[in-house]
Amino acid sequence: SGVFLESRLETSRIFLDEVLTSFFAGTPALPQDGMGAFSKQLADKLPQDCISLNEPVLAIAPGRVVSAQNEYIVENIILATDAQVATKLLNLPEQKVHKVRTWYLVADQEKTDLIAGQKLIVTEAKTNPILVNSTVISNISPSYAPNNTTLISASAIESNTKLDQSTLLNYLSHLY
Repeated sequence: SGVFLESRLETSRIFLDEVLTSFFAGTPALPQDGMGAFSKQLADKLPQDCISLNEPVLAIAPGRVVSAQNEYIVENIILATDAQVATKLLNLPEQKVHKVRTWYLVADQEKTDLIAGQKLIVTEAKTNPILVNSTVISNISPSYAPNNTTLISASAIESNTKLDQSTLLNYLSHLY
């Protein structure tokens, strides 16, 4: 549930197996400079004049991109956007989007005191838990938190995205 952001696990078993296999083969990680590091790494390998920013795309077709300002003839297109925009540009049927809310909290404890300082994702093995996952972000990627700060993330899906602070803190206290 915490990976696919769905309470009923309607995701294909084949895809689920693929994702779980990659989890078991590796260690949780986050890019040191945030998720934007992925796009920056891709962009750094391209010539400067082939990237346009802040230019809304109106349509794409094989070999062609039409924006609000220009029309481009291209060899390749990398479509990096959210599901709603992608389905519109690709003329695909509308996709169900799973809602998630993630809270980031600073804990009073040392990061080594929570889950023994390990790089783990914590969840509760029961049907419809309040949170689908939580982790001590500062254990996984220390650069995400100031020195000597324990940063926790906690995510909820569907009806639990409007948790009040007291319920959230009590539940995290139970988990950790």
